[in-house]
Amino acid sequence: MSVDHSKRLSRKEAERAVYLDFESHMEGPPFLAGVLVEGEFRQVTFDPQLQIAAQEAPRGTEVATLPEFVDELLSLCEKEGRRLVGYSKKELQEIAATGEN
Repeated sequence: MSVDHSKRLSRKEAERAVYLDFESHMEGPPFLAGVLVEGEFRQVTFDPQLQIAAQEAPRGTEVATLPEFVDELLSLCEKEGRRLVGYSKKELQEIAATGEN
């Protein structure tokens, strides 16, 4: 996935964008994602050890594999014509790396 940092979002694109933040250790894949779309927040864990905590979380943290999550996220962006905005470059690098596997 090639990222062109010279493009800026219009106000409309920013309002409709999918905002993504991964949590991970210094090394290794992400274990948690936060996703914000038009004021709706979702939290998804990819770590099997966090599944029990996810089931007990009051916000209803979802459980998925990283590839399932990436496929769903990219499908949403494509289907609804939304831009994907990462908290940092790491989010977009993880998306690209997951898509290559």
